[in-house]
Amino acid sequence: MIIMDDDEQEMYFEVIKTTPTPFDRYVSRGDIEDVVDIPGPRMEVERGAMRAIRFTLSDQSARFLPIVGNAGSGKTHFYWVLKSKDIAPQDMNYITVYVPSPPSPTRILLHVYTALMDEVGIEILKIVAEKILTDFGATESMRRGFSYVSAEQVARTAMRFYPGLNVDVLKAIILFGLGKKTGQIEELQIAEAWLLGEAISEDEMDKIGVKSLIEDDDVCLAAIKLFVENMDRPIILYFDELEIPFRMFGEDSETRLWETMKRLYNELQNVVIIASCLLEVWDKIESLADSAMRSRMESTLRLYPFKVEDIKEFYVRAMNHFWDVNNLPDPEDKFFPLAEFVFDKIYHRSKGNPRDSIKLIRKAIDEKTDSYIEPDLTLPEAVGVIPPAQVEVATAETTMAVTQEVGKEVTPSVELAEILAIDVNPGSIVGGALCSVQAIARNLGKLNEISLDLDFEFIIDKKKQKLGGTIKRGPYMLIGVEVPSVKSFDKPGGVAAYYAIRRLHDAIKNGVITKGCLITPSGTKGNKYMQVRESAGNNIMVIELNQEEAEDLIRKCQEKPITQLTPFIKLLFPDYEPEPEPEPEPEPEVRSYSES
Repeated sequence: MIIMDDDEQEMYFEVIKTTPTPFDRYVSRGDIEDVVDIPGPRMEVERGAMRAIRFTLSDQSARFLPIVGNAGSGKTHFYWVLKSKDIAPQDMNYITVYVPSPPSPTRILLHVYTALMDEVGIEILKIVAEKILTDFGATESMRRGFSYVSAEQVARTAMRFYPGLNVDVLKAIILFGLGKKTGQIEELQIAEAWLLGEAISEDEMDKIGVKSLIEDDDVCLAAIKLFVENMDRPIILYFDELEIPFRMFGEDSETRLWETMKRLYNELQNVVIIASCLLEVWDKIESLADSAMRSRMESTLRLYPFKVEDIKEFYVRAMNHFWDVNNLPDPEDKFFPLAEFVFDKIYHRSKGNPRDSIKLIRKAIDEKTDSYIEPDLTLPEAVGVIPPAQVEVATAETTMAVTQEVGKEVTPSVELAEILAIDVNPGSIVGGALCSVQAIARNLGKLNEISLDLDFEFIIDKKKQKLGGTIKRGPYMLIGVEVPSVKSFDKPGGVAAYYAIRRLHDAIKNGVITKGCLITPSGTKGNKYMQVRESAGNNIMVIELNQEEAEDLIRKCQEKPITQLTPFIKLLFPDYEPEPEPEPEPEPEVRSYSES
């Protein structure tokens, strides 16, 4: 078991306590993306879906794929898996549209159309409009200099290839495409509103020459057909919770939904219809479809429960994502804050159900956090903040007494280059800062006046603490250097910055060091962090760096310290003056032919 020191534990638990974890939302939703995926329990479903999509890519035929599973087994989550395309080969491109369970047993086609428009509304209008204009001569006519091409003219040509298609849909999509090309901006805007199902007046309908509304079933289906079949990639219509109409409105409602999906299957090309349903009611739901529809379905695929290793993998991936979002390095113990044996208990209690497993993980984390975090204290009590005027400057005797207490004296100057790599982490940043100071001391001929110490340890109230490093000059100056335990410098320091500045402040308050320097990511804020920073005043210098500047600090530390370190170096060597930046070379004068 990996032991984490008290300061680290407190920092990690503080983040868990104050920030939603990945386990606080245990129900997948079609409008909120899931960020963690465990493929094991759904391999059968994944293979079936990929096969259906690939065949539709090949022959443009519609396919219907039913997916079943227990409540909480990941049916909605699989939508996000498809949408991310993480499981798809690079040559497989498609669009995934989430179709939630219809809110009423009527106007189901409008419900499907609205879902399609919500996912790719303007994008699909632009693609299809341009294709229609190109296929039926409008684009070529304008290229040849015809200043006016009418929507009616293009629609008449197109109708020969779309017999039976609602002419209003063609007119609207053609006007949408022609608007910018011919300057008919008002017609474009009305056509767009009509296609998106927005309310328009009778006068506006007359202006673009349409007589019907998009919400009519036949018009709606015509629009879906035109859009889906003119896209350059298949459309996946992901019908979720197929059983809801039956449970809410009865068998007639479920039968209507089946009739709608059958109509989509029969009349559309270039589409894969996926429908998810609860395993316990699937036999009943399937029986409400007619025999023709049942015969056209692909084999029913099932989502299986987690195994105990799946639960562990899900937890570790979710926590790694959580630490990354909060800009904290992953703890050495990948199961922190839980113990590995806990997952066997979670598996047996949840029977491998993903949703129940997540609930139990959340409960276990809450219990672990509550048992660790003490009742809230006011800030001065919690971090020992006292006004700067009351901080005693450490003497050489008090400083050495503390360091000797843990059996560690300030070491002589060390060559830091050996431990540095262009990998931005707290250790390399501290090493880069100390290496920069060492390089300047060498240039000034004062190398023997300083001594450096990495991983400086001290004790306060019988509790061991550690700073990233210290620099000692003379008998009375000992400066502590600290960096928050962050994963990178391209995000603010967050909670980690509060614990880092608190360590410096505690060391100053107890006479361990005379001053502190905190190097933190740019934009770091937070109430507790800012309170300690303000309370410390001039005793703690804060240097903010972004990721590029942090890399430069490490890369250039042996040659020329970065500009941001200048105040810190001048604190140690007041006579230090950075070299001026070289003037850019003037561009060579270009003489014209006439001048020569």
